[in-house]
Amino acid sequence: MPELRLRARLVFAVALAVAPVVTAAAQPAATFDECDALVRRAPREPASYRCYNFVTRDGRGTLHEAIARLTSYTLLDPENAPAWLALGQAHDRDGRRPEAEAAYGHAIAAYDRRGDAYGRVLARTSLASLLQRADREDDSETPLDEAQAIASVDGRSELTVRTAVSKAWLAYRRLDYGGALRLLDAVAGGLDAVPYDAHSDWLSARAATLWALGQHPDAKALYLRQADLLHASGDFHEEAIARVNVLLFVSGDEKVRLAQEALHLARRAGNRRAEASAHYYLAEATPGEESRAHARRAIEINVAIGHPEGLLRARRVLAFRTLDVDPEQAFTLIDASIDDARRSGDANELVRQWVLRTSMRWRVGPREQAIADAQTTLGLIEALRNLQPETDIRAMRFAQWRGQYYLLAGRLLAGELREHADPEAIARDRQLAFETIERLRARSLLDRLDAAAATGQLLSDDPLHAERRDVLARLARANRELADRRLSDDARRERLAARDALEREEARLSAELTRRDPVFASTVEPHLASIEALRRALAPDEAIVVLHLVSNLWDVQRQPIGAWGWAITRTQVEVRPLPDVRYLSSAVDLFLGLLERRDGSEAIASTGIYRDYLAPLVESLPDGITKLVVVPDDALHRVPLDVLRATADGEPLGVRFQISLAPSASVWLRWRQQPFDLAAEPVLALADPAFSGRDEAVVAALERASGTGVPVGQLPYARVEARALARQAGRGSRVLDGARASEHFVKTGGIDRYRILHLAAHALVDEEQPARTAVLLAPGSETEDGLLQLREVVGLGLGGRVVVLSACRSASGRFIPGEGLMGLAHGFFQAGARAVVANLWPVRDAEAADIVQRLYFHLGRGESLGAAVAAARRELMLAGRPAAAWSGLVVIGDAEVVPIPGGAAPAWPWWGGVVVALVGVSAGGWWWERHRRSREVAS
Repeated sequence: MPELRLRARLVFAVALAVAPVVTAAAQPAATFDECDALVRRAPREPASYRCYNFVTRDGRGTLHEAIARLTSYTLLDPENAPAWLALGQAHDRDGRRPEAEAAYGHAIAAYDRRGDAYGRVLARTSLASLLQRADREDDSETPLDEAQAIASVDGRSELTVRTAVSKAWLAYRRLDYGGALRLLDAVAGGLDAVPYDAHSDWLSARAATLWALGQHPDAKALYLRQADLLHASGDFHEEAIARVNVLLFVSGDEKVRLAQEALHLARRAGNRRAEASAHYYLAEATPGEESRAHARRAIEINVAIGHPEGLLRARRVLAFRTLDVDPEQAFTLIDASIDDARRSGDANELVRQWVLRTSMRWRVGPREQAIADAQTTLGLIEALRNLQPETDIRAMRFAQWRGQYYLLAGRLLAGELREHADPEAIARDRQLAFETIERLRARSLLDRLDAAAATGQLLSDDPLHAERRDVLARLARANRELADRRLSDDARRERLAARDALEREEARLSAELTRRDPVFASTVEPHLASIEALRRALAPDEAIVVLHLVSNLWDVQRQPIGAWGWAITRTQVEVRPLPDVRYLSSAVDLFLGLLERRDGSEAIASTGIYRDYLAPLVESLPDGITKLVVVPDDALHRVPLDVLRATADGEPLGVRFQISLAPSASVWLRWRQQPFDLAAEPVLALADPAFSGRDEAVVAALERASGTGVPVGQLPYARVEARALARQAGRGSRVLDGARASEHFVKTGGIDRYRILHLAAHALVDEEQPARTAVLLAPGSETEDGLLQLREVVGLGLGGRVVVLSACRSASGRFIPGEGLMGLAHGFFQAGARAVVANLWPVRDAEAADIVQRLYFHLGRGESLGAAVAAARRELMLAGRPAAAWSGLVVIGDAEVVPIPGGAAPAWPWWGGVVVALVGVSAGGWWWERHRRSREVAS
């Protein structure tokens, strides 16, 4: 929940800015007069000035008075660094961000002049926290980098931990949860040597990150550890906040009990914000008038302490709890909160308010108004999404609201189950439900295609292009340096920090370039496929199956709204409810584990997956359907659908159908409606990249990234595969292997001359940082690192071509709910590819070469991409090969494209053979005549 994020950041900001030592934080709250006495006794000690903030913390003094007294000290002595730091923290808590920023700046300058490393770090991390909470993440990088450098030279564990926690919060705000965990884990070994409050900050940051990743049991355990640590240290004020955070992970009677305990602790410690939050959770967990009373009390406290976020939250729960007794008053409350959220400029809170208003409207009606409110909510969600410039972050933040799309679609489709429903109303609801899911599915890819960004046709004269190329070159150099095994730990940390900064700069430049594209600027709404448009685009023997899978959501009447599937053909549209997806992932894990055994034992496991999620749709198809385009969801992205079967001894689905995949129906329709651009030559193949001694660092980087501990070797079969496919694809095909199979050539060698780009190499799939996913090639120049990363793939300008990725896991990637897979295939589609052939899992070199040669044999006969892949799979199936050897190769995109229409041209044209024959005959005649004459002379 966002409240956790806000509270966690606030706890961090207060604790870090104040930075109390153990004795100072644990001591009882004093009075301002006692603080004055501390300053007189120790005018240069930071604890003397922190005292003023501790007094205000439990309400014994006001922030305004603390600010006045601290200001007087800075006027008397402008070099009083600890007074400036405490003043900045007081302004920060009072919501005066400009004044706080100025005070922190004075503290930094004064501490720098004093050469006080401890103060220099604290002042900078305090400023960084303020900037982050003001949504100025980029501005916070400079003080954080400076703090890290100071802490590294100083060497104290406390400063290293505090800086790492501050940088982790920055990564958290950017949704780089993997980066946040790496920063925190790197300093975990030094926690025993730091003050309790620094340890507490570390626990809070790690708990919040695990919560964001959905690892709720681990997050709850960390908050409990934090609460126990704070209790043992006597810091009951901060303990109250930790106890409130635990309430995110409990429900029912336990939630009531723990909320009451947190409320008692907050009152005893004088933590009014924690007190208001405890009342909020009690309002959520209790019924009727008791709930409303807690909500009103939360509102009163938040008004008194000037906490607008808490006020809006409390109003939400009061509005919902008032709905049963006074609907008019309930909507008055929620509408007032919506107005306040709009005025505050808090886009997240505005969305949350509309989500609740929509739920309330579904409960009391009318239905048409509820549908209209739901569409307003989705529009606000998408406006919030578009505030994020980076594709990955946009997709991940969008995924947080996916439930609203599933809820609206589910409510609309539930009308199909009503008796005596109006057929016209059902048709309208079906169309709106379908569009709702399409607004969610593969949305970042759809945006790219709508913006024409996939073709790379951005403003070619924009100076940012040169700036981005420079950043990419520096990034390549950083990757090569990082791969050096001789680096010391300190040097590696420095280079990692530099690499991360370059990646963020590249993402910023890419986002800005995309936004400057005039086509992109004009794109407001995505171009979504309608059901009728899909029906017209489908061939008579073709069907598209669209799945939207979700664990049961519950509407306001506590009715389940779950998963649905669509089966659309030229003649009919079938919509079917599907089972709860809660246990699908474990079923898929079992199936894939059995598949790896290569003994046929996966057959039984496959029947359950087919029965629950495909049979209701496949069995509804009319006769004559032989091709399936499937838009998968959830764990089905990992499943080779060809292997599924209705019974354990029945034939696999791949025998009955030619199956291809698509990221969304709208994207598929876009490809289907565009003509295929027949480039001059059939195939460009890069196979088995080789490395010189100076490039061994790149290989080492891949070995470490693979996480297997097994060195990544050469791919000799890939060379055989590439040469065979070049022969089968026909005249004009080109093969580059070894050192010639380079990243430099891909970027500069005119790949637009070829219809098919074939890459037979290793792949690096980074699910935490999708932009680092890469194909490993030879560098080819000093400016490249050999890692053709996703951020570089999207700029290749493929213009409707086919890409064959004969690389392990090239069809996989990071699964983002709603969006789908963010991996190599996604990147090649962003670059403009029409279809991608890729592998779901690691494949054996010889098996990969076998199936790819079969694929190109059929392509060389003029077959479509989908038909060629299906034929290659069936041949291996009928030959008795295990399913793991052939089922991982999948077609994503437009499977009906024919890359070599009419079949492959022979390596020599027909007249070339005639010429050779004539030359041969002539040469033979000349030789015979000469031989005859020589014999005559001899005789």
